[in-house]
Amino acid sequence: MGVEQREKAEGTEVLGGQPLTEMLSRAMHKIGSRGENELCKYLPGEGGGYLHHFTLRKMKTRNPSILRELLSKYILGPDKPVRLPHKRRAPRGSRRRAEGVALTRTDLERVMELVRRSGDQELMAKLNPQKNLSTIKRDLIRSIREGDVQADLWNLYAQTVSCCASTGEPTPFQVKVRATRAPQ
Repeated sequence: MGVEQREKAEGTEVLGGQPLTEMLSRAMHKIGSRGENELCKYLPGEGGGYLHHFTLRKMKTRNPSILRELLSKYILGPDKPVRLPHKRRAPRGSRRRAEGVALTRTDLERVMELVRRSGDQELMAKLNPQKNLSTIKRDLIRSIREGDVQADLWNLYAQTVSCCASTGEPTPFQVKVRATRAPQ
């Protein structure tokens, strides 16, 4: 490796009379920082706000002339360098989802009850969340205890049990029975 290649790899390439590392250390001293990452807050980025620290590191090796210009223009040139504001971003979770209206559980249950009364089976199938067999059994037993047996809940239970039987998957009841039987 030649001297020029080593200087370029170490970021000490001489451009305009000063090595880049010396220029970086002067800039850090001027703003009173210990690390190069603090320099980013004084250098403007392309998309607004200040320069990202990864971009600064890449510029040291790939575009030292541009970095030199930025350092001299924004940090070394002015008497008092100006710290740039960070790029404004939307707060987490603030983006609107394109999924539609968000319903609470009680709202969904009210809508389901209205659809159930209207008798629209297709809409019922779309709105009905996929439940496992245990949940369906629990809801069916609760409705029986309340004295309000829902036919669609019973049909869902029968459909789920027949589906488990046709695919060969054991139902939770069969799993319990297997676990309680003594090995032979």
